[in-house]
Amino acid sequence: FELTPRIRSEADLVAADRFQVMLSTAVYAGLALLLLLGGGMYGALRDRQYLYYMVYVGAALVFLFAHNGSLYALPWVKHWGHWRTLGLCALVNVLAAATVVTARGFAGLSRTTPAFDRGLKLFLVVPGVLVLACLLDLSASVRALQYASMLDQVVAGVLAAATTVL
Repeated sequence: FELTPRIRSEADLVAADRFQVMLSTAVYAGLALLLLLGGGMYGALRDRQYLYYMVYVGAALVFLFAHNGSLYALPWVKHWGHWRTLGLCALVNVLAAATVVTARGFAGLSRTTPAFDRGLKLFLVVPGVLVLACLLDLSASVRALQYASMLDQVVAGVLAAATTVL
C-alpha cells in the first residue's frame, strides 16, 4: 500500500483509457441488448410492463451516455448540451421515476398492498416536478436541484427494494 504520487508513462495512460472505452462499450452494448429483449418480450406478450422496462433500460442508457459525454457528441443532441448539470439531473429524475414504475409493475402491488401502491403513484409526482424544474434552466438553484435529484434517486432505489419485500 503506497501513497506516494507517481508519474505514469504514456503507455500506462493509453492502456487505462483503452480499458475505460472497452468497459463503457460493453455496458452500452449490454443495455442495448436488454432494450431489444424488452421489445421482443413486449411484441410476444403485449404486456405493458415490458414497455415500462424498456423505458427504464433506455433511461439508464441515455443517462450513461450523457454522464460520459458521449450523448452530446451525437449530431441531433449536441444542442441540448447547454443544460449541462441540469440535464443530467433531469435524466436522473427520469431514471428514478422509471425505476419505481418498473418495480411497481413487476411486484404487482396493486393486488397485494394497495396502500403502498398508492404511495408509489404519489411518489412519481416528485421526479416529474424535478424534471420540469431542471429543464427550466434555473441556474441559480443548480446545487439544490443536484441534491434533490440525488435524494430522489436514493429514495427511488429504496422504494424499488421495498417492493420486492412486500
